[in-house]
This record gives sequence, structure tokens and C-alpha cells, in this order.
Amino acid sequence: MVILEKVAAEIFRHVSAQVHDTPMDMKVDPYTICLDKKSDKMSGTEGIDVDLEIRRDVKKMWFYKQKQYA
Repeated sequence: MVILEKVAAEIFRHVSAQVHDTPMDMKVDPYTICLDKKSDKMSGTEGIDVDLEIRRDVKKMWFYKQKQYA
């Protein structure tokens, strides 16, 4: 279950960064996330931190052109 939560968090970070230019290092709670910019559930102080291995795996499986981050 922990791996699925981390995958959900990394996918959300990826999509949210592309759609709303949110930081790629924000904490994400996979049970309360919402892509609606008006929502206060996009990020917070509680949640899952970045997992570099999961991020690398999500990047490998991503089908769309990715933005280049500085």
C-alpha cells in the first residue's frame, strides 16, 4: 500500500507541475489531493515527501512530452 501511495503522490506532483506550475518537491497526501487550483488540498505541510526511485519510474512510464525544469 505504501508503494501505491508514493506512486499516486509522484504522478500528482508530475501532473500538477505541468498544469499549475507547482513545485516538484511539495508534500502530497494521496488521500486528499485535488488538481483544482482553487482547492486547498493541492499541497500542505503533511503528506508524502519525494521518493526519487518512484519519481524515476513514473518518468520512464510517462507518455506525454515533459516540461524541462531548471
